[in-house]
Amino acid sequence: MNQKSHILYLKAEMSHFGSKSFEGLYRVIAIKDDRSFRELAKVIITSFDLDFDNEYGFYKVDDEGVETGAIFTGDAGTDSEEPVSIRSIIGSVFRKKCQKSSFLYGKQNQWRFSVELVKIIEGCDTIKLPAIVQSCGEVPPPLEDFIYHS
Repeated sequence: MNQKSHILYLKAEMSHFGSKSFEGLYRVIAIKDDRSFRELAKVIITSFDLDFDNEYGFYKVDDEGVETGAIFTGDAGTDSEEPVSIRSIIGSVFRKKCQKSSFLYGKQNQWRFSVELVKIIEGCDTIKLPAIVQSCGEVPPPLEDFIYHS
């Protein structure tokens, strides 16, 4: 019996770049639950007009938002992925509404995001996925402006 796929609506909110914090800057992404964390990372990063060419990681968070362990890490500069656990498919981690994780992009510059599952619907073939379904806030100036002028 085939299991029906689901579409996850994930809110990726940019929270920090180094010591600079952001409020109200987010994207809601619709993506199938059988996609990889690498694909999710790429969609998040490119939706904020950043280049997908750095190390990244998704991390478990507790109820207070404190990171408690790695879910998945990878390097966009390579074609390989380094699974931290056997959970390399996003639907194996994001299974219920309001579930959250932390997403770190660039270990040196540290773009930080909060990722929250806001909705799950049964799969639909008429929607081209992944897709940005909501966008809020201005994307910050180029990365160099924060590195040299913060």
